[in-house]
Amino acid sequence: IAVLKYSSYTAAGWLSYTVDDTPGTDSGLYTSIKINSAGLRHIVYGSWNGADYDLKISTKMAVGWSTSTIVSAGSAGTYCSLAIDPPGDMHVSYQDVTPGNLKYIKRLAGAWQSEVVVDNSIGTGALWSSIGLDYNNYPHISYYDILNTDLKYAQYTGSWSTQTVWGSGSVVGEYSSIYLQNFPSSSTVNIACYNSTLGDAIAFKTQIPESNIWNSVVNGN
Repeated sequence: IAVLKYSSYTAAGWLSYTVDDTPGTDSGLYTSIKINSAGLRHIVYGSWNGADYDLKISTKMAVGWSTSTIVSAGSAGTYCSLAIDPPGDMHVSYQDVTPGNLKYIKRLAGAWQSEVVVDNSIGTGALWSSIGLDYNNYPHISYYDILNTDLKYAQYTGSWSTQTVWGSGSVVGEYSSIYLQNFPSSSTVNIACYNSTLGDAIAFKTQIPESNIWNSVVNGN
């Protein structure tokens, strides 16, 4: 049985705390941590109960941690990623294991909204999702399509759209991480991932603001 733990570095060195040790579960899978503008620490993660995954969140309080379940229907909670916008609303991307879909859920004004299917075209894919927010606080997600071995990208601009960023027979896109550089009226999307075709190669994709043009760099070359 696994437990979720949190460590922080202080003047006295590293201190560790148990966050979720719910009996009968493996907690703390696929963790993603963010700190909001008020300084509160939030961790989203998957919890395996022996039959299904639950998507959960833990928040550091004045004393201890507050833990709740975001999604328990089906088998959600793998490959999850958290982003928090300036007003404090939360955005989470994750894989729904049973169909293999990429999903998204948002906490608005303290209440979790209905989950949304972002990409249902990839069967058992949607691995290693990573979420970031643009200058409008709209979510952008990078993820790996395991069936086609491609790096994919989803963005919300009032509705969701998806595209293959890196494909053409290459095995690239595992362990993706997205970062958005925001300006007053535009955002630059940056994605780093693993290029398995070349082996031990880091691949980078940068999108020219407000366009579908991507520049690529492999292993710093």
